[in-house]
Amino acid sequence: MCRSITNDEIKNALNSIDDNKAHGPNGYSFKFFKIAWYIIVEDVCEAVQEFFTTGKLLGELNATIISRVPKIRNPSKVSDFRPIELLKGYGCKQGKQRRAFKIDIMKACDIVIWVFLEEVFNGFGFPMQFVGWIMTCIKTASFSNNVNCESFSCFKGGKGQRQEDPISPYLFTIVMGILNLILQWKINQTRRFQCHQGCVELKITSLCFANDLLVLCNGDANLVQVIKQDLEEFTEISSVHPNKGKSTMFCSNIST
Repeated sequence: MCRSITNDEIKNALNSIDDNKAHGPNGYSFKFFKIAWYIIVEDVCEAVQEFFTTGKLLGELNATIISRVPKIRNPSKVSDFRPIELLKGYGCKQGKQRRAFKIDIMKACDIVIWVFLEEVFNGFGFPMQFVGWIMTCIKTASFSNNVNCESFSCFKGGKGQRQEDPISPYLFTIVMGILNLILQWKINQTRRFQCHQGCVELKITSLCFANDLLVLCNGDANLVQVIKQDLEEFTEISSVHPNKGKSTMFCSNIST
């Protein structure tokens, strides 16, 4: 992970980014960099290589504009945001008792504590230099609000990750991996735990879709309490909170 970065790797990484994406608020999309590559190749590669050599990142390269776009006209309450239904077949009156929880993670990318994220990287055994690169990218990010095509109030971040940043999904996956480890450990301590129908062979208990978490178990009410305790423990150490107003429980063949 810490070997030298070649110019070819830099070029390939740049070409893999969508033309309409931009690395910052300066107005230059990646289509410009691709078309003008033969002119700017030395400058771009030198700038990228400098980061991997010194571990320092120019602030302008890590700036972000937050565009405020309402999901519906005049939203005023949580119920104005319709949750996505992920499951089918829960209306059947036959089969084993089972439950599924679609848990929305509140502001998934915005609230992860940096100290926790760094400890997770170190705990998984990532090289210190690599962790330093990642944390520099996270901690040096700056933001400004975009209202009516004008930018205001530039400020530094204090926690969380930038949405739409190519690295953010990987970081969030690592964070949610901790929740999965907590679930697995507690489940192994609960001898009565039975997997959801169709999940026994692979012992699947949870799946992640962006900022939605799907937790699966059989119909035992005691297991619901185990899952609740696991979520509370994860929230305490990571600051990542479930959004109860946008979360849903699906039940099949379970009495009121």
